[in-house]
Parts: sequence; C-alpha cells; structure tokens
Amino acid sequence: MSSHKNTFRDDTNAVSEVIGEVLMTAIAVLAFTVIAVFVFSYADSREMVYADIQGWVDTDSDTVYLRHAGGQVIDISNTRIMLNVNGTIRELSSAELLNQKGGSIWKPGEVLSINTSSLWGSGIAPADHISTTIIDVDTNLVIMSGWLTGNTRYMEEGSGMSGWSYDN
Repeated sequence: MSSHKNTFRDDTNAVSEVIGEVLMTAIAVLAFTVIAVFVFSYADSREMVYADIQGWVDTDSDTVYLRHAGGQVIDISNTRIMLNVNGTIRELSSAELLNQKGGSIWKPGEVLSINTSSLWGSGIAPADHISTTIIDVDTNLVIMSGWLTGNTRYMEEGSGMSGWSYDN
C-alpha cells in the first residue's frame, strides 16, 4: 500500500498544463478588467459648467435680468432657463434663448434680459415671488438656481429650517 501512495504523490503529469491554464485565465480576466475600467471611466467625459450668475427683476418693465458674473463661458445652445413666477413655471428653451441673446455664447459680463410680458403676456408685480433655474441640457445639471425677488429674512436656528429665505 505504501507504493500506491508514493505513485500518487510522484505523479506530476499535467501539473504544468493545469497551472498554465489557471495563469492564462487570470491574465485574461485582469486584462478585461483593465480595459473595462479604462473605457467606462471615459464614457461620459462632459464636465459641469461652473458659472456665477446674478439675477434681478425690474417690475416696471416686466423684465428679468441674468448677468454672467464670472466662471466658464456658457453655450446657449445647450442651456435651458426655467422661471417660477408665483408657482407658475415658464421655460425658455435653447432656441428661445438663442433668439433672446442673439448669439450662442454667454460670456462673463454679458446680461441676458427676459421680458415676461412680451414672451408670455404676464407682467411682474412687486409682491411676486420669482425664482430661476438654469440647466445645462447636455449634462442635465443645474448651473444656477435661486430667488430673484423678495425681502431677505434670516430664519432662527432651532426652527428646523436655518439659513436664508425670502419673504415679502
């Protein structure tokens, strides 16, 4: 019986083939993983647009002004602006923005004026609550969002809502 145990231990036929197959499989899996990580990390290489947008409202002329105060240049053809006037959301598509601006690039220092009475037939009263959201259509990310009218009131801490809010 001892010879049977020795023959099993001494039988090394096909050991190198098995080790070779395991190594080849490991190399193939590693190569596929590296290629997949490389490809999927660049699948969506678009970056978010960083810009400082300032806005104000002129109730006498029913106009909302948005000034590009700094940051990256904004491509108007890939931008959408949503105005919320007292809960009614109005949207300016990229095509409407191109007509309003007169060009496809919005550079720092330039002001975009949106006349609500000529676009939608609705005026702006001093007591109206107006907010805006500017969206980059390509990435579907918000460039700017905030209130344009209202008196600033600081909410007390401990009320569950600390920070700035706008109230008329």
